[in-house]
Amino acid sequence: MTPEAAPTTSAPKPDAHPLQAWKPRSTPFNWMMGSTLVVFGIADPILAKVVHLTGLSSLLNIWPTFLILTFSLGYCIQRPLPKLIDGCKLAILILLEMMVLVPLILIAARSPFPLVDQQLAAIDFQMHFSTVKIVAFVARFSFLQIPLALSYMFLPFFAGAAIIVPLIFGQLDVVRRFIASVVVCLVLTAAIFTFLPAVGPWRTEGFNPVQEQRNVAPALLELKSDRPVDYSKQDAALVCFPSFHVALALLSGFALGSVRRFRLGAWILASLICISTITTGWHYGIDGLGGAALAALCIGMTSRIAKD
Repeated sequence: MTPEAAPTTSAPKPDAHPLQAWKPRSTPFNWMMGSTLVVFGIADPILAKVVHLTGLSSLLNIWPTFLILTFSLGYCIQRPLPKLIDGCKLAILILLEMMVLVPLILIAARSPFPLVDQQLAAIDFQMHFSTVKIVAFVARFSFLQIPLALSYMFLPFFAGAAIIVPLIFGQLDVVRRFIASVVVCLVLTAAIFTFLPAVGPWRTEGFNPVQEQRNVAPALLELKSDRPVDYSKQDAALVCFPSFHVALALLSGFALGSVRRFRLGAWILASLICISTITTGWHYGIDGLGGAALAALCIGMTSRIAKD
């Protein structure tokens, strides 16, 4: 008789090294983000030189934040803290993406194409829409004016929540899709702004703008001039059509709304922000429609990018 074979037991697999959490994988999201950084990281200084836009070196002022985030990432990897690893990686990515994408707006503003305020106002007129009438109506009711004005200013915090909250609830794909959508939205906004620059409805509808709105026309006209412009001294909100404010509000609502308990609040806030772009006088009606269409397009374009 042959002796029975001894039962075999598989040795336990050793735990993965923490550094494997940082190892990049070849996913559509990583490819898109990496390609964006490379392409625009090279293109920005070349385009800036062509259009005589100086001062891009001021973008390097992000290095203290970059070092803090990198140190935090290293700490989270060593512990390891998987959820915080994802958060640190995404924070570093967002920082780098904004560094290469934000200059596109000023580069686009240097284009030779004329302002299209009259055309945008004419489209609003055909739609029987008037920003100045809405601004005047809301100004009569402080219980409407103040919340809407605060909603307009709340957008950066809303966009931040659209990243942090889904990440806390383990919806990494939602956050990746949001970031990818914002990247696509910024690139498309810069492309449209190149050909369709405008100041805002106060230029054509004759209402009294606030100081921030008064700053837009001189800044945009300076960028349209032949003189060299210092990037670090330009801080006016330049994009009129399409409304990036509306697009980002809807993208944020879509991302934050993926968490069921925040869905209703997210869409209420997104709606208030979209309305506030008109009640504060910043945009023509067609700007808001353009921003909404842009958000829908970006969501559709990134539907599969976030998947591993």
